[in-house]
Amino acid sequence: MKEITMSIHDFMEIQRGNLTLEELELDLDTLDKIAGEILQNPELKTAVITSIAYMNMHMRVYADEMDQLRSAKGEIVIVLQVCIVIICIVMCLLEIAKSLIGNRSSDVGSIVMKYLAATVGTCLVPRVFTWIAHLCGINV
Repeated sequence: MKEITMSIHDFMEIQRGNLTLEELELDLDTLDKIAGEILQNPELKTAVITSIAYMNMHMRVYADEMDQLRSAKGEIVIVLQVCIVIICIVMCLLEIAKSLIGNRSSDVGSIVMKYLAATVGTCLVPRVFTWIAHLCGINV
């Protein structure tokens, strides 16, 4: 018994009765002859390889590393933002406590505003840089 390799499409066509095994073998023999001619003729082989290369050259290829780098950038920025916000909260509370102990309760507003500005800056800086990069045509 002879084994034959076929695609799922060819198998389904045979099952539906749209294609016979003999027709499939004839098609495969024809393809084998064409491939043999191409491989035996150096000029034809070069032309086919060059044509395939030119057909595939227009495709944009994005390296998987860039996607991983963008993902890592996002995670690193989030971790740093959380750390900075926590540090701002702790430092703000400590500085408020110092000012209250030193009877400088009028400084509390400016202390809160200082750390609030630092927190807002922490959140806005990555967005502003990304916005500027997009304006320059850089995909960050």
